[in-house]
Amino acid sequence: VELAREPLWLHSCKLLRPFVDEVFLVGSIPGFEPPASIRLLTDSPPGFGPLGGIATGLEQSGYTHHLLVAVDYPLIRPDLLTGLLAHSDSHWAVCTRSAAFLEPLVAYYRADCAPVARQMLAAGEVRTHRLFERVPSFVMDDRELAKIDPPKWSHFNVNTPSDLLEAEARLGPFAARQAGLVARPDEEESFDYARAPEHEALASAPQRQIELRG
Repeated sequence: VELAREPLWLHSCKLLRPFVDEVFLVGSIPGFEPPASIRLLTDSPPGFGPLGGIATGLEQSGYTHHLLVAVDYPLIRPDLLTGLLAHSDSHWAVCTRSAAFLEPLVAYYRADCAPVARQMLAAGEVRTHRLFERVPSFVMDDRELAKIDPPKWSHFNVNTPSDLLEAEARLGPFAARQAGLVARPDEEESFDYARAPEHEALASAPQRQIELRG
């Protein structure tokens, strides 16, 4: 699936690369050949959904710290990743909340979560958000998220052709925001997200492993 003439996974790679030492794609993707700079980790065993992919990635990456991002979330703000990492020192898993639901596919995970995920799968539990009940975890509240991403575009995911069209429409102001061409919300009395806030990735952000879930 392409957005603005580029595959969704490539949008994620470009956005997230400044945070990482290495990028992996995790999933079962028949016929897909990633570029040489990206390793593809195949779900082992397949058929266990996102939680199975998380377990695979954490086990096979060779890293302790991971940022996992589903590639169908094309408008993630880099500030959100910085926020996730800010809570990673004392937690095994960190994510945000969208309304009443957790967002475990835009999250930080330590490799220590892998055996817990495997125990869940062995017991027939495949709901990814339940992992946060079983490990030391942190969920960023709405107030913290509102400072990072007021309209919560980072939670927008592409599931249908109409979603893709909406993402295309949003991408223009989103790209302008990323380039720092528009004002910050705290500089405006009335915040219009068509004039979205700038972002600059923190140079001091720790280098982490990012896994992109396909």
